[in-house]
Amino acid sequence: MRGHTPEIPREIPRRRVDPNAWATLLFLPLMAAAAGLPCAALHGQESAAVAIPASSVRALSGHTETAYDVTFSPRGDLVASASFDRSIKVWKTSDGSLVGTLEGHEGKVLAITFSPDGGTILSGSEDKTLRLWTVPGAGPDVIGGHSGRVDALAVSPDERWLATASADGTVVVREHGSRKKAFTLKGSGPRSVGFATDGSLVAGGFANGTLRVWALPVPKPATVASAAGADVALVPAGQPWRFHKGTEAPPADWAKPGFDDSKWETGNSGFGYSSNAEELQTVGTRLDDMPQRQYLSLFIRKTFRVDDVKRVEKLSLRMLFDDAFVAYLNGVEVGREKIEGSPPAHNAAAVAAGEPTETVVDLTPHLGQLKDGDNVLAIQGHNASTSSSDFVLTPVLSASLRAQEKKEEKKPGPGAEVLVAGELGGPVTAVAIAPGGAAVACVSRPGEVHVHAISGDGGKRTVKVGEGAVGGVAFLDDATIIAARADGSLRVFEIESGKESKAMAGHEGAVRSLAVAPGGKVAASGGEDRSVRIWNVAEGKEARKLDGHEAAVVSVAFSADGQTLVSGAADGSVRVWNALDGSPITAFKQGGATTSVGVSRDGKYYSAGQGNDVIVWRVATPGAVKSLTGHGALVHAVALSRDSQRAASGSADKTVRIWNVADGKQLHSINAHDGSVYCVAFSPDGATVASGGYDKTIKLWNAADGKEIKKLEGHEEGIFALTFSADGKTLVSASSDRTVRIWEVDSGTSTRVLSGHPGWVMDVHLLPDGGAVSADYGGHVFLWSLESGEATRRWRVDGTVHGFAASADGAKLATANSNGTVFLINRPE
Repeated sequence: MRGHTPEIPREIPRRRVDPNAWATLLFLPLMAAAAGLPCAALHGQESAAVAIPASSVRALSGHTETAYDVTFSPRGDLVASASFDRSIKVWKTSDGSLVGTLEGHEGKVLAITFSPDGGTILSGSEDKTLRLWTVPGAGPDVIGGHSGRVDALAVSPDERWLATASADGTVVVREHGSRKKAFTLKGSGPRSVGFATDGSLVAGGFANGTLRVWALPVPKPATVASAAGADVALVPAGQPWRFHKGTEAPPADWAKPGFDDSKWETGNSGFGYSSNAEELQTVGTRLDDMPQRQYLSLFIRKTFRVDDVKRVEKLSLRMLFDDAFVAYLNGVEVGREKIEGSPPAHNAAAVAAGEPTETVVDLTPHLGQLKDGDNVLAIQGHNASTSSSDFVLTPVLSASLRAQEKKEEKKPGPGAEVLVAGELGGPVTAVAIAPGGAAVACVSRPGEVHVHAISGDGGKRTVKVGEGAVGGVAFLDDATIIAARADGSLRVFEIESGKESKAMAGHEGAVRSLAVAPGGKVAASGGEDRSVRIWNVAEGKEARKLDGHEAAVVSVAFSADGQTLVSGAADGSVRVWNALDGSPITAFKQGGATTSVGVSRDGKYYSAGQGNDVIVWRVATPGAVKSLTGHGALVHAVALSRDSQRAASGSADKTVRIWNVADGKQLHSINAHDGSVYCVAFSPDGATVASGGYDKTIKLWNAADGKEIKKLEGHEEGIFALTFSADGKTLVSASSDRTVRIWEVDSGTSTRVLSGHPGWVMDVHLLPDGGAVSADYGGHVFLWSLESGEATRRWRVDGTVHGFAASADGAKLATANSNGTVFLINRPE
């Protein structure tokens, strides 16, 4: 929301005084503090201020230099501070204890903000970068909302939804990022829940022997376009790819569609290393070990989908590369640059070295290689030598599509039931939806799996899987299921014939849980024998046995990228494993028995079993998750959109920059102001970015294209803080002209000016009761009625205040002070 002038500003918002007097005016508070004088001596209206009782103030010490910014987590349980000592500290608001310290910036940290879900912190620094951090673990987060025990949970494979099934008779579907309830679906004692691969369907199994499937809203696929000639990114930049480092040659069929790449590493494109920050702008996966390990090549694969090949008019591959590459479409070579060999060996060098080069390869002559459904783009990149200073490989695959006749297709609305199947012979204890969403499987009585068609005639098949209870079922593909049995084995069956095609044994006792990794070639199971086992389904054998739980393993789940496995046991433990090599990542312990687990790529692990709640565990990484580079001067201000998809920043380089958080890519660089940009803010819908700074103006920008929408003028000096109202119709600003202004966003007019601060107003926050609270550098805090424009209460905090924050409920305030201390204030009633 807000930014700051640095301790020694490059520019100072001017009042109508002799410019030579500015150094004295700016440092009077600091000089007074150093001399032990009260700052009140420097300001008028001190008699109207009331000191905040010492009993309501807690001092949080630990920074070794000035504390410069402070912010509360969305739930108000944490407060984070940024300092000139280059660190960020996170504290518990309940007792003031330090949760963790985030270090890595190479300059003073000037601005910080929590993401809307409280899981990450975005920071801006004097080192010209923004950095995204995982919030240190202060214990688990709790997602409530059920009035009965939570028996099952699932994270959708597309990571858009989190569903929980409870003994209170409801299935609750939440948005995964915000945790906001999207739907509450009712039935009789739900016992199991599962999603379709694309997140379009959710299935629930109930204690009364009923199976229900509901529709969910799905984003429009990238392969569907209505306009003729529309360009569609089939493989956009920043997407996850499977990759193999060329320390040795990959199998000969590595570029073909049928190749099993489940054991390869996964990383977001592009790939590379360099000492030049500009060359790394497209790089999502660093290969800093390439020179040390002396490998010359990298092999990458990406599966993408084409719904209707006949609609593709043109296909093009845009490559940013250094130094050479060969591209394959479904195993057939379709383009190359600066490399020899058919195919080039893994230790072959590029024929010449060069700088990163962008080229567009027209793949239209190879449209015959495309097929409806899944396709594979594979690329091998080569360096000129092992002593090269850089390597870059960033592909983007695009298509131009013919116009499509719109067919009226009636689809059920979000939350509508698309299938109800009853009289299944017992409680439905496990459900799974086929990858294509055409069928759903469930377990309701010993020895049987029922497979129901979701569309068409709604037909049903019963697959006999053997005597005894079935501990779980999953689809390997649309035609094949895998079932976990009480005899400790996993069995694979063809749905149409009911024929068993594979049997895999290993557990000593019943298998209690089952999960299949994306692609259907790897499975995991948990058993009464306390073990977790990973299976190579293609070969029909056990790959690894994972030990550590002290009771039956009742739930297992893969992350959406298949690299992480999480397991939960009846002893209340939750364990996280590297699914590729079986190594343990972390473990958690909760009060009650774990009944279900889920995992997502963002480092969050979900567990059910502690009463009526779902517990969210997360592991903080030791350094920044991402660094966003591009500003030419220090970063004064940062902001995150409500969905955390985009970030905005303001800098002394006079620009506002908008970033894609997922890959750290800069979307827009806007020459925004005639001086330093001190503050930025997103509107609640994320469509607009507001900025303010030294030039006394506020500007509104379209977040999608970076174009100016409106310019707001009225302040007589620089703008230090901006914040939108919850409905986005009102914007509030704070300025060194000692005022707070209220703006009507649509008209761009100032509707009210709040006057009374004796010093520069450095921050302002809107409160849920309709008021606002603001602070100035001299430590004066004003509570305002926006209706009357009057200050209803004033407080005084000793010392020079550089940062100010209010919790979402307005009950807590915090200041960041020049002596390196954060003061946490319980707001007096």
